[in-house]
Parts: sequence; structure tokens; C-alpha cells
Amino acid sequence: GVQTDTSVVDKELANYENKLKEVDLNKARLENEIDNGFALRDDGFQQMHRLNLLLPRLFREVYGFLDNFLRFDSEIVKIHNINN
Repeated sequence: GVQTDTSVVDKELANYENKLKEVDLNKARLENEIDNGFALRDDGFQQMHRLNLLLPRLFREVYGFLDNFLRFDSEIVKIHNINN
């Protein structure tokens, strides 16, 4: 069959995988802050406010990366099916 160059899609997929790892690290850091109890610290209210600002952005990033990851994965499967 005809060989299709998937290097661009593979590179983009790797970029999304790396960004997803970064978002996952941020999520773990925020979970750790929650577990350590904001209210017990002097700056607890400021930290909770910061968390309330960060969480929606974090969820948007996670779902955006997941959408893109699934889209690229689907494209790779289509290319693979065409070539086989």
C-alpha cells in the first residue's frame, strides 16, 4: 500500500501528551494544597481564592487536551486503516 507520512500528527500528539502531563502535575499540586488544609494557614482564604480561579482553567485545559488527543488518535487510526 501507499505509505503516508504521519510525522506531523505524531509530533502534535506527543506535544499534547506532554501538555497533559504538565496539567496532571498542576492538578496533583492543587490536590496536595487542598489536602494540607487551607483554613489552617494564615493565608488560607487567599489560597482558596487562588484555587477557585485556577480550577476552572485546569478543567478546561484537561478537557481541551483530551479532545485534541482523541481527535489526533482518531486521525492516526484512519491513516493506519488507509495504509493497510
